[in-house]
Amino acid sequence: SRHNDVLTVSAKTGKGVDVLWREIQKYYKAAQSCGLDEKRKIQRHYWMWKYLKQTMMDALKNDPNLKDHSQSVIRKLNLGEISPRAAAQE
Repeated sequence: SRHNDVLTVSAKTGKGVDVLWREIQKYYKAAQSCGLDEKRKIQRHYWMWKYLKQTMMDALKNDPNLKDHSQSVIRKLNLGEISPRAAAQE
């Protein structure tokens, strides 16, 4: 278990900045050694795709050219005339 030290630092006087910087560098090295960089890379990819999908869905839902068509597809879906997969492909 890691404990966190409390550091007193002053940007005005510069007191403790060197100690803070050494602590930041130690943390960074420790994070790299446990694979944090790779974990963060995977997270960035996940969130990019999540936001992209949401952006695309919002654009599709708000497209006035698709509104009538989507309502027709939803009607068919609700009546059981088509499956969700077929509805998505229309």
